[in-house]
Amino acid sequence: MQGLPHRERVRLKKRARELRVGILNVGTMTGRGREIADLMKTRRVDILCVQETRWKGNKARELGEGYKMFYAPQTGCSDEEKDHFWSDLEEGMEKVPADERCLVGGDLNGHVGQNNHVISRIHGGYGYDERNAEGERIVDFAVSKDMVLANTFFTKRQEHLVTYKSGGRSSQIDYLMYKRKDLREVKDCKVIPGDHVSVQHRLVVMDLVMENEKIRKKKMQGPKRIKWFKLEEIELCKQFKEKVLEELTHEIGDVDEWWNRTMEIILRVAREILGEISGKMFENKETWWFSEEVKDVTKQKREAKKRWEGTQMEEDWMAYKEANKLAKKTVAIAKDRAYD
Repeated sequence: MQGLPHRERVRLKKRARELRVGILNVGTMTGRGREIADLMKTRRVDILCVQETRWKGNKARELGEGYKMFYAPQTGCSDEEKDHFWSDLEEGMEKVPADERCLVGGDLNGHVGQNNHVISRIHGGYGYDERNAEGERIVDFAVSKDMVLANTFFTKRQEHLVTYKSGGRSSQIDYLMYKRKDLREVKDCKVIPGDHVSVQHRLVVMDLVMENEKIRKKKMQGPKRIKWFKLEEIELCKQFKEKVLEELTHEIGDVDEWWNRTMEIILRVAREILGEISGKMFENKETWWFSEEVKDVTKQKREAKKRWEGTQMEEDWMAYKEANKLAKKTVAIAKDRAYD
């Protein structure tokens, strides 16, 4: 904004806030507090997600001055520990209001690989290497929570997609996720090679320009839209068809006039029978894809979790894992179908 007049720069700053978020696996925090602080200052990082602190104890630790450090599962963790991590993360995400921004960042030890049509909504197409089992977990989580893998949305050289490099091994295992509905705020996401705390792991940063909340709320009012997805309900579909055919009694004269009249009837009947979305974007955003099938599997997941929490038995834990996996898959399919 250097080329703009001072008054214009002030106006733009009031409208939006710039923020840089980063992630870095440090290997250990012992004796590295000063290095990390210097790194954040040099690279203008406002928030840094730090992994592999090697600290014992709680899953979260207060650092003072408003900073708090959270854990993530390491490569050597057991499958059970990893399952608990993803379960805890999902529970935390469910508590985040739909209209709030949300960011997930960390060394998640998985390869999401190249893009394909199934996950194109959350994957920008610029992944590295082939997807593996851990990567499937990351993708499943992103799809179920409708969060983008920001690393994959910007054209970069292959070398600048790599977040971990040791000897002849290169991989992309550090990711920054952001809510899909707020993707317009992400201006860049990149790897910064060199001059960071860990030799093997590279710093990943994401640049955000977040709109002022008042302006953001004004833009959330959109046009009303017909709930066409309700035509999947057999009874409503039947009512809609019968009502339209009942009113299509005018004779064909001028083709354009006939078409305009027919379109007016279809739209009016659709509003009467199917209803409209209010136009307030993201309000009740879950309801338009939350089918009966989704309701059933999420209910089964909740019941399985409650049962396991009560018994702590291995078979109940495995049943909860299967129910959770089925719920994720069903939600992803329902969302994909609805978006199409």
